[in-house]
Amino acid sequence: MMYQDFKASAPPRRELGARSGDVALGGGLARGRVHEVYAAEEDDTPGAAGFAAAVVGRLTDPDQALLWLRMRRGARAGGVTQANG
Repeated sequence: MMYQDFKASAPPRRELGARSGDVALGGGLARGRVHEVYAAEEDDTPGAAGFAAAVVGRLTDPDQALLWLRMRRGARAGGVTQANG
């Protein structure tokens, strides 16, 4: 198969529930894809992690796996997320 013959279908999307964000993202976050949330300033790291956790809580199904990656300096700056709070 030639590359130009391949037609990828648009991935299904999950709406965030905030109209402006959903419009900017073309209908929400693409399911089954990698998404990055990055704090521009080190002091914003906890806020970025909180936002990402809120999005994950809203959009993931309880029986699905989630892979959460972060940079080591993010853990130093923003602490460690724990299930117990």
